[in-house]
Amino acid sequence: MRRVGFDTETHLIARCRQAPPLVCVSWWSAGEGGVLSAADGLRRFEGWLRDLDVVLVAHNAAFDLSVMLAADFSLAPLVFQALDDGRIKDTLIREMLLTNAFGEMDRFSKVALEHENVGRFSLAGCVDRHLGEDISAGKAQDAWRLRYAELDDVPISEWPKAAYDYALSDARYAVEVYQSQNQAGAVAQKRIREVASNGLSSFWGGFEGVYANEDEQVRAAFALRLMECWGLRTDGVSVAALERGIKEELDALDPELMDAGLKRPAGTVDLGALRARVDAAYAAGGAAPPLTEKGSTSTSKKTCIESGDDLLVRYGKASELRKILTTYVPALKRGVDGPLHPRFNVLVESGRTSAFDPNTQNPPRKGGVRECFVAREVGGEPWVFVSCDYDSAELRSLAQVCLDLVGSSRLAVRYQTDPEFDPHAAFAAMLMEKTYEDGLVLKEAGDPRFKELRQMAKAANFGFPGMLSANSFISYAEGYGVSVGRVEANRIRNGWFAQWPEMRRYFSIIDTLVGRGNPILQLRSNRVRGGVRKTSAANTFFQGLTADGCKRALYLVARECYSVPSSPLYGARPCLFLHDEIIIEAPLRTAPEAAERLSEVMVEAMSEYLPDVPSTASPALMMRWYKDAEAVRDEAGRLLVWEPA
Repeated sequence: MRRVGFDTETHLIARCRQAPPLVCVSWWSAGEGGVLSAADGLRRFEGWLRDLDVVLVAHNAAFDLSVMLAADFSLAPLVFQALDDGRIKDTLIREMLLTNAFGEMDRFSKVALEHENVGRFSLAGCVDRHLGEDISAGKAQDAWRLRYAELDDVPISEWPKAAYDYALSDARYAVEVYQSQNQAGAVAQKRIREVASNGLSSFWGGFEGVYANEDEQVRAAFALRLMECWGLRTDGVSVAALERGIKEELDALDPELMDAGLKRPAGTVDLGALRARVDAAYAAGGAAPPLTEKGSTSTSKKTCIESGDDLLVRYGKASELRKILTTYVPALKRGVDGPLHPRFNVLVESGRTSAFDPNTQNPPRKGGVRECFVAREVGGEPWVFVSCDYDSAELRSLAQVCLDLVGSSRLAVRYQTDPEFDPHAAFAAMLMEKTYEDGLVLKEAGDPRFKELRQMAKAANFGFPGMLSANSFISYAEGYGVSVGRVEANRIRNGWFAQWPEMRRYFSIIDTLVGRGNPILQLRSNRVRGGVRKTSAANTFFQGLTADGCKRALYLVARECYSVPSSPLYGARPCLFLHDEIIIEAPLRTAPEAAERLSEVMVEAMSEYLPDVPSTASPALMMRWYKDAEAVRDEAGRLLVWEPA
């Protein structure tokens, strides 16, 4: 296979256009390279894609691929085929996988991931680490990297030498960093195999090296990049109403805080008075308040909410309102007049993704934020949001993990017997000393006590698999709107273990693996994560497996949306990725068929990672982003647009 490094130089990225116009394409292979005009570069790029003996290497390949498709969309099928073949490599993603294998990811998780930034995962950072060269001067604000629009109509032969050399160097460095990463990966593989030989060889039997998961991550990064380019639109009336409502809530709280001496007339918080009130609240409950790392009384949101003091509880919850006002509202306003483009990081420690500017993967729970996002009108035709959510995805992954590690799983048997099995209803029914069937009847009838216990069951089913203690469960359940005491928390935890007895063996295996100080190997995807604690390991096995299946689904959905004309998804666009839920925008007239195909693709993708546990995914149509949207069908069974009551 011939390795070709490539890079693009473009106009500056604008908020309204995330895939900017292409200026040139640079390449490097076997010690030689060059810089091509946009037209020549596109034709050469097409040739590389068609040549099955060529492996393309880039740093942040997703960006360059999106630029190429913006310049010539007809290349989309070839790009997706090359990704399917594993013929596009990404030194940024390889560096993340290598870093995660050594347990150092958390130190760099907040670094920006644009290809031009100087940071751990930037090209400059990789060149410094692997090649021992400092190229940060070429990334400065006055460097050529930000000025290529000036050369858009200038023949390459007439370019300044510095502009030509900079463009060529990025393609060359991509290849050289790739080669160095191979050496670093070989060293890491040897070290990990030495650990594996220490009585844990069976667990590491499928280990294929630290880059084994690269191709899947490259595919997912490209799908996320396309989603970023498409963006989201917001409704100005809803954004204004959200902002007004939050300000009114905060304004109503201020006088009470001032009367209590917690806030000064100037609007600043009196930390001394706040700490004193926290101390008093916890003392009244017979407990000591949480402390900061420096030993002072904590005044965090969590501390205030758990204090039991009504004013402190409302003060703590107001911090979320302030965050919405300062972080989300400005972003939502950007989506009124043009697309808002949230950005994504394809890989965090657990294997999941993250989003920022704004964080659309974990939006505030407060009503009104999601509803600001609306489906757009394209070419005078109304479009809708098509959402499809995996049903209890992480619990199904947990069942698969237990089958793989423990050898058996009662939870897996329940799903195998009934793919529509509701584990929350089952546990709630057990707490009420009723059968599962009786629980389903109560659920359908909307029984208030059963609804409350099912919410508690959610907290148990999502919290205890991460080795949550009974005491920790008390505060964890608060996030689900459930209050429990210590005696009740212990009863719930014991009942949970009684229902899923395989979990004691699962935790014992976690103790063995992590107790030796070993890295762990993600089952099926063979991604390595080092430096884990027991609780992180317990979560990572099933969270990471879910993430792998969801990323696979997103890529396959994007492929059909962009490059498979025969698919009902063709022409639709993925716009939101919520870990275990995918939302696309599609024309209203074809949305029902797109929704059914979306569900099929998601189930097929997850089955690659959960071969022994059936998956289901429920679709719905909506004009706005509603968390509670459900499937509504006409008499013929065709999906209709869901609207809130």
